[in-house]
Amino acid sequence: MNHTDHYDNLTLASEHLQNAATMFKTIVVLMESDQPDAIKHAKRIASLSHDSADIAACDFDDFARELKDEEGDA
Repeated sequence: MNHTDHYDNLTLASEHLQNAATMFKTIVVLMESDQPDAIKHAKRIASLSHDSADIAACDFDDFARELKDEEGDA
C-alpha cells in the first residue's frame, strides 16, 4: 500500500467530517428559525449528519488498519 492510498482514506474521512459539520451548522440555523417545519427538517438532517460521522469513523478505522498491516509486513 502506498501513501496515496492512505491519503485517500484520510481525504474521505475529512470530507465526511466536513459534511457532518456543515449539516450541524444547518441544524443550528433551523433551530433558531421560526419556520414551522424547522424541527422536522433538523431531525432529518441530524440523522444524515450522524451517518456522515459514522462513515468518517470507518474511514479512520480503515486508515489505522492499513498502517497496522504495513507494520506487520515490514
